[in-house]
Amino acid sequence: MSLGLLKNSEEWDKWVENNPQARYVYLSGYLRAVEETFSLPLFPLIYREHQTIKAIFPAFLTRNLCGERILVSLPFSEYGGPLGEDEKGKLIETLEEIVKNLKVKYVEIHGGIGIKKTEKYKRVPICSRCTLNLHGKNLEEIYLSLDRSVKKNLRKAKNWGLKIERLSRIPLPAFTSLYLISHKRLGSPPLPLEFFEKLNDYLSSRIRCVLITFKGKPISLLLGWSVGITLHITHILSHHHYWFTRANDIAHWEMIKWAWEEGKKIFDFGPARYEGQTRYKKKWGTKFYPYFYFYYPPGISKSPPLPQKGIWKLLGNTWRYTIPLKLTPVLGKVIRPRLGI
Repeated sequence: MSLGLLKNSEEWDKWVENNPQARYVYLSGYLRAVEETFSLPLFPLIYREHQTIKAIFPAFLTRNLCGERILVSLPFSEYGGPLGEDEKGKLIETLEEIVKNLKVKYVEIHGGIGIKKTEKYKRVPICSRCTLNLHGKNLEEIYLSLDRSVKKNLRKAKNWGLKIERLSRIPLPAFTSLYLISHKRLGSPPLPLEFFEKLNDYLSSRIRCVLITFKGKPISLLLGWSVGITLHITHILSHHHYWFTRANDIAHWEMIKWAWEEGKKIFDFGPARYEGQTRYKKKWGTKFYPYFYFYYPPGISKSPPLPQKGIWKLLGNTWRYTIPLKLTPVLGKVIRPRLGI
């Protein structure tokens, strides 16, 4: 077992690239961006056998809204937790030591798709996540699997003269505008924009971005990440005044084509946290799986924030309807690090 800084990020990233369950948040570039933007200590657990990496478990030390010290794997993302083969349970043993030595209240794991032995954790159901299987299919087969309404929208969108661009960097001016508008509409504080600047710097080879413009104005942007056999989309941003163009559907179809052209086997739509998301993602021929948060130790009395329920719904509505747009990036920089989501 080794624990420390990522002295050999190339070795780490190569291992992540070859793990079928890995997503971009496991890459050293993402971990570095979080570490530098939010000044959070990183604990990249690595289990080796005969000098070969067998499993990893990256986590960050932070504080929750109550000020308690916690470990999160991984903050500001949909996924995290251990990846790989750790039959001897060495990772969880080291995790127990860290929790004890650092006086950590609990460990929070997002998604945990690499967790095989769930009895070591408290498992809390959140929603569903969904993926589109591209393996062994030609593009026509994928198109035919789409819902009738999606095909209709794609045909309609062609009439509006939309410009479609594939980009390998996040176009920050267009992204910033659409990001702030979209997050205010969703009632969600935005992440600091310098975080995305660092992702541009450290993960440019992984970025897959589709930008849609209408009469020279950016109206939709879909951001995704290429790792191994998977293309994982994380941000669909749009201006609601232009939804009539069906630009969001065009952006998704363009990204699916891009993934297929690169030989990806899985197109990951991520979690569907509320009914509207579920309906939309289901139309793309996706398959749904349970999505969980995991907590350690398993006896901890802890529930994650659910944006559509209780106090979190009230806070979301307050953000949506009362916070001026110009203030959202300032307040978001303070609030989001404590949420860790």
